[in-house]
Amino acid sequence: MRIGLLTTSFPRHAGDVAGAFVLDYARSLTARGHAVEVLAPEPLDRPEPLHAANITVNWVPYVRPRGLARAFHGAGFPDNAMRSPFAWLGAAFPAAAVIRGRTQRDRWDAVVSHWAFPMAFAGRALAGHRPHLTVFHSSELTALERSPAPRALARAVFHSASTFQFVSEHLAERFAALLPPALAPNLRGRSFVQPMPVPALLPVERETARANLGLDRPTVLSMGRLVPMKRIDLLLRAAAALGPAPVDVLVAGDGPEREALERLANELGVSARFVGVLRGDAKRDALAAADAFVSLSTTAEEGRTEGQSVTLLEAVGAGLPVVTTDAGGVRDLFWHGGHLSVVDPTVADVARAIRLALSARVTRDAAHAASARTNAAYGFDAHGAAVEARLHAAP
Repeated sequence: MRIGLLTTSFPRHAGDVAGAFVLDYARSLTARGHAVEVLAPEPLDRPEPLHAANITVNWVPYVRPRGLARAFHGAGFPDNAMRSPFAWLGAAFPAAAVIRGRTQRDRWDAVVSHWAFPMAFAGRALAGHRPHLTVFHSSELTALERSPAPRALARAVFHSASTFQFVSEHLAERFAALLPPALAPNLRGRSFVQPMPVPALLPVERETARANLGLDRPTVLSMGRLVPMKRIDLLLRAAAALGPAPVDVLVAGDGPEREALERLANELGVSARFVGVLRGDAKRDALAAADAFVSLSTTAEEGRTEGQSVTLLEAVGAGLPVVTTDAGGVRDLFWHGGHLSVVDPTVADVARAIRLALSARVTRDAAHAASARTNAAYGFDAHGAAVEARLHAAP
């Protein structure tokens, strides 16, 4: 199939975290022999060419002058909108995507739209008789719930797509709750739950990975965008509460909170290393070298939560003891087994859970088994096959 993929976020260059999982989504489809044509909003800065087989990226202008294109990249639209009123000019992108897509859709066999509200409407305008799959992440569902007419808009989204992909079960439940009683029962048959694909990482010996990163003490790892809802500040305060025990905190990721978090670590006297975005071998080394993984996402002020954290799935797949909060799709992982501690977002509870996680001993066999389970459920092939099956079965 040749698939048109509409998205409000897509990486502009190697290492860009904005929409990186959408690129992985596309790669999970090209790995199964499909071709993907991406329509994404033109960023403020000129993007680098993407060198990926069977993936074509069309950067769609939606505002002029280009210096006003501040809606979708960097920290993402919700955070950008709180920082700059110019971000709201991004409301023009769905219409711009439809205008561009009309010149290309004749060669498409199916349409996939990411961030169902509002991109499902653009997908419907372009799909015609073709299958149209729309993907719910999280932020768009919060926007629906907080809109002036949530039920009417949810009904419109429901009628805009052939099938629906939710990255976690709780998102499917929240969307179903917005639908009229006559429609809600039909959602289950037209939807499926599948997180964003988890890239396979080649195995590496723990001691080799620790040497590559220069680690010689117990290490707690966190990965993700450095924004308030990720609560890296809580991790640093919990690390400080561990007392004199020598623990290193490895913070992988970038975002608007980085400088403030680095200052906080210094003020607390925490041994923290902020290493920026890790990909490929560097991410593999961090997961292999760490003794525990901490993910403390909470509900943002405007009600936004995690959908399903890919980094959390990667940590579970590495066999790491995980300390996390009951946010987003965490409950979907209970079947996985392993050392998963769900805590209240308080310094005392997080510090206590980190102590227990650092005392856990994960054998090589257990780590390999966790990797196999994760790849079977969430890897590129599993994800690509699930999406492919839904597109083929769509009316």
